[in-house]
Amino acid sequence: MRFKIYSLIFFNHVVAVSALLYFPVGLNWIWFLIGWFLFGKVGGEVGFHRYLCHQSFTTGRIRHHLLMILGCFNCFGSPISWIAIHRAHHQFADHHRDPHGGDMPWWKVWLTFWETSHISPRMIIQEMKNPEVRWYHNNYFRLLGVGFLLCSFVSIQFTAFFICLPAVVTFHSAGLVNVLCHNFGYRNHPTRDHSYNNLLVNLLTLGSGLHNNHHHRPSSPFCSEKWFEIDVPGFVIRTVLIKRSPCVATTSR
Repeated sequence: MRFKIYSLIFFNHVVAVSALLYFPVGLNWIWFLIGWFLFGKVGGEVGFHRYLCHQSFTTGRIRHHLLMILGCFNCFGSPISWIAIHRAHHQFADHHRDPHGGDMPWWKVWLTFWETSHISPRMIIQEMKNPEVRWYHNNYFRLLGVGFLLCSFVSIQFTAFFICLPAVVTFHSAGLVNVLCHNFGYRNHPTRDHSYNNLLVNLLTLGSGLHNNHHHRPSSPFCSEKWFEIDVPGFVIRTVLIKRSPCVATTSR
């Protein structure tokens, strides 16, 4: 699957750059913003990250499947592969077993040339036993293929600005978080890793830059602790999605 993911990321970059060069931007920016918010913020940050990986809240059945679908179109890997890498990151943050940390050069972290060979299957036992999550994992590329095909019926430029360009921006937003938020910023909590809150990254990502807060309480659906700390995903969870939150303070997931 790793080669397919790299191919998908490369494909999205080629299409996104081509669209910016050859298509008039105009109202296409609206489709980009909608796609970026739905797939990157709701699907990726809320769905795969805070909901599925950290199990920070529960939601309804329809909203559960909506989060899974939107997360897949973030184009950053299937739910199970995403969870495995991120849980390993939290467990071994900034140590040699961190898939994208430790002594790894910053450019490898940014470009997702990560070390995943040592990730234990125990990280995803629960998800592998869940038939719904396993279905999204097994049919990840089929689901994407159907989505790309349906969007192409509207137009190629719609597909480029609605799926590909948001995926590219989200990809580099993750690079910002993984590199800058483990090196620069301020810390509200003396965690055992090198996580920082970075206000610039947080502004650009609308809530993903509060990394020290998140590493301190990964099982909380909300990352903001101070009045100036923006957390749009947390607002979406609070107002639209949440049914219950355990809000367990733990650093093991």
